[in-house]
Amino acid sequence: MNGSRPALRALARGQVRTLLIRTDVTGSGYRCPDSGRLVLSAAECRGEGTRQPVANLVNEAIEEALGQGVAVSVIHAPELAAAIDGLVAELRFR
Repeated sequence: MNGSRPALRALARGQVRTLLIRTDVTGSGYRCPDSGRLVLSAAECRGEGTRQPVANLVNEAIEEALGQGVAVSVIHAPELAAAIDGLVAELRFR
């Protein structure tokens, strides 16, 4: 799944085998308190309590992935990084 939003969704579902991250990806987001999932926008936590701001969403995603036993790879090669839209999740299953 290429893109931060689908990768975070798969991570929340426990479906990720490997999380690929471009070295230049930064940004903030939110953690939904009821489910604990990480999201890009506050609206994605609708109905899950008061959202908690996350200053460094990439670091939180890495910690979440490692806590689930997911392999994390940071992509340095420019030709490979160009194909990644923020985060990519290689799935365990569909």
